[in-house]
Amino acid sequence: MKKTSVQIKLLNLFFLVFFSSTLFAQSFKQWSKLGDKAFEKGDYLSAQDYYKKALEINPIDKISYQLALTYYQSRDFQNSMILFKQISETQADIYPLSEFYLAMSYKSLGKYQHALQIFHKYYEKNRKNRDYYTLKTKQEIISTEQSFNMSLESDTSLLVTLLDTLSKPEHSELQWTSFDKNSSFLIAKRPINEFDSIYTSRLFMITDSIRLCDSTLNIPYWELGGVSYANNLKTLFFSACHYVDNKRICAIYSSKNDNKWSKPVRLDETVNFPNSDNIHPFFFTIKQHSFLLFASNVAGGEGGFDLYFSEYENGQFKNAKSLGRKINSIDNEICPSYDTLRKKMYFSSQWFDNFGGFDIFAAKGEFPQIDEPENLKSPVNSSYDDLYYSWDYQNERAVFSSNRLNPQTARTSTCCNDLFTFKLPQIARDTIIDTTLNVKRIEQMQALIPVDLYFDNDQPNPKCLDTTTTLSYEETYNTYFKQLELYENEFSKGLKKEAKANAIEMIDNFFFKKVEAEFDKLKQFNTLLAKLLEEGYRIEIVVKGFASPLNSQVYNTNLSKRRVVSIINYYRELDDGFFAQFMNNSNAAPLLSIKQESYGEDKASVKVSDDVLDVKNSVFSPWAAEERRVQIVAFKLEKNK
Repeated sequence: MKKTSVQIKLLNLFFLVFFSSTLFAQSFKQWSKLGDKAFEKGDYLSAQDYYKKALEINPIDKISYQLALTYYQSRDFQNSMILFKQISETQADIYPLSEFYLAMSYKSLGKYQHALQIFHKYYEKNRKNRDYYTLKTKQEIISTEQSFNMSLESDTSLLVTLLDTLSKPEHSELQWTSFDKNSSFLIAKRPINEFDSIYTSRLFMITDSIRLCDSTLNIPYWELGGVSYANNLKTLFFSACHYVDNKRICAIYSSKNDNKWSKPVRLDETVNFPNSDNIHPFFFTIKQHSFLLFASNVAGGEGGFDLYFSEYENGQFKNAKSLGRKINSIDNEICPSYDTLRKKMYFSSQWFDNFGGFDIFAAKGEFPQIDEPENLKSPVNSSYDDLYYSWDYQNERAVFSSNRLNPQTARTSTCCNDLFTFKLPQIARDTIIDTTLNVKRIEQMQALIPVDLYFDNDQPNPKCLDTTTTLSYEETYNTYFKQLELYENEFSKGLKKEAKANAIEMIDNFFFKKVEAEFDKLKQFNTLLAKLLEEGYRIEIVVKGFASPLNSQVYNTNLSKRRVVSIINYYRELDDGFFAQFMNNSNAAPLLSIKQESYGEDKASVKVSDDVLDVKNSVFSPWAAEERRVQIVAFKLEKNK
């Protein structure tokens, strides 16, 4: 049958709409896919462009969330804050991490009050989780509160200024380090050539001018991420990242300087751990011992990038060792260096008490024996990323890299890094102890007393009359906390709706606001304790052990004693035996001792059930759990003569 002109027009319209919608869907899917691929490779700026084009076609929440992540990862916190705020207000149930990233964006912008509010909100919703984001949020609550105090302690005498490298606003200066008296190295991100839009970080030499090092060191499309020159070996160590079959690989290399640079050699697996990224080497020698510091995300670490060291002896590196939990956290620690003159290790971390992003920390001590890290505070650190701390003895200055907004820079965004410098303070020759500081530490310790440390029922070493144990408190704490769900179920058993919800909330409050909070308080106590021990104080800690009234007087008294012993074991093992050195002294009284005062059920509250058949109240109730504890009730100290 012959089609009419009207039918033909309708048919043409149908095909036009059909093919337009198909092209529409294809282009949206293509832009989204390109954005995802760029994001996976870490090319966040390209991912932003692709996601924006996808959103122009179809403004769906998933792409908005991905775009917000690209802003965050590229350190554009103003835009990430705006987008995450919109998403968290309307889609927090679908994208719960939007609140986490919103709080992190606020903190990176220095908006600490806003950040705290959102951190608390996120933690209350997720505190039962033990994943990275919840643990990070818990740490950020503490850290953000400390940011106020640290900002008040800013060193006003320290003048931080821009180190001019004649760079353009879109360029990025990542690291400066000295080479000899008249020259230094610079790692900077520049276009591969004036016609290329691809940027890569390469090695430059600074003398009277800045020039690109030869292609022996600057292999095309390799990203350099750390450099250290060992003068005694005439060897340059550096890390480089490149792609093999679309997989990013980062490793540490060396190149000798015999009139010209030799072809880079990849260090063996004593340093370059297999199946991991190994970056930011720093070589140094102290008291005829040489070490290579570096960062690695090898499996089995504390989390993210951790710091490791390898001793160099007889022309080769020994198997690398971790710097331990004193330095490494579940987050990232990178950019290590060690000042042999001042006996301080420097590094950047996203953990500990910080202003936001990466902060620079210093840990005193003759390597590898080093103290707890301390924040360099403002004006060295900012709410942005502060990295690659180095020093220049010849000009008595320190140099570091930061993406902070600064009136001296031409930048209007935080995409790129500049180099900053300040005059190094004179090395203190006076060994007189800062009495005022120690008095403050003692007052802070006193304010933390009492510290209540809680135990699971009949732990440690159940069903025995022993007065000692081989377990440490941290082991019993970790096992106890895993019983949270069991306690919720048992204490709320038989209850309905609101009563059940209230019972579960009571258990949660006990675990999080007592068990966990008091263990955190113990860690603060230990930091202050360590400082006073290093200053030469002799300290006695007084502890009391308690038990719920579920057994005989003798049984409960012995159980209380086992709990006190677990605290002693905890201090002996803590920080790779740091406190043990003060507890062991065969020639004189130890500098650290723990006095035991154990009590059994006669000290328990009268409202605690002692009915073994009523486990809901005698074992799983918050008031029964409250009695199963060791309490640090006091400490006594005197200056060691």
